[in-house]
Amino acid sequence: MKIAIIGSGNIGSNLSRCWVKSGHEVTIGSRNPASTRVKELIGSIDGPIDAKHPRDACVNADIVVLAVPWGAIDDSLSNFCDLSGKILIDVNNPVDTKKMELIFDGHDSGAEYIARRVPNLRVVKAFNTVASELIGSSKIKGVDVSVPIACDNQDDLKLVMELVRETGLDPINAGPLNKSRLLEALAMLIICFSRGDYGRNIGFKLLR
Repeated sequence: MKIAIIGSGNIGSNLSRCWVKSGHEVTIGSRNPASTRVKELIGSIDGPIDAKHPRDACVNADIVVLAVPWGAIDDSLSNFCDLSGKILIDVNNPVDTKKMELIFDGHDSGAEYIARRVPNLRVVKAFNTVASELIGSSKIKGVDVSVPIACDNQDDLKLVMELVRETGLDPINAGPLNKSRLLEALAMLIICFSRGDYGRNIGFKLLR
């Protein structure tokens, strides 16, 4: 499968490592694909991976992963090629970092905002509740960390659940895309815990 990951930060980098190891072709989307940081990332991964401008990275991709800070979302979406019919995995949390609160209220979400911005795009919400350090090394005291997934298409759900498993995490079905409102609120709670007494080595687990 061909996967374009827009963003070369910690989440994008760790997802790249996992999916190249699983045999996927990964392209990092960066406004500066020749930067030292991106070159170092490409050089650290053994397998089919390269870097291009976001517009070029998305052209032949089966799946696009949006892994940029929320403040860069609109700029990133405007730099994409035509994404009609593609799956976009939204890993973001729309947080006002000054107030440390969600930008959207309980009647909307970042994922739904993206779906409105890009017509005919199949948006899936995933990975927003997990710290980047746990991607590819996901156990906490021997327990797999859960990743809730919200989307409107069952075939897309099955595909993304398998991609989550390839990162060592535990995928769970959170329901349709509008449940992203709850997932983003859950992420905000986890962020609050991580900034308190617990640190970043924490995660959500659905016991079943």
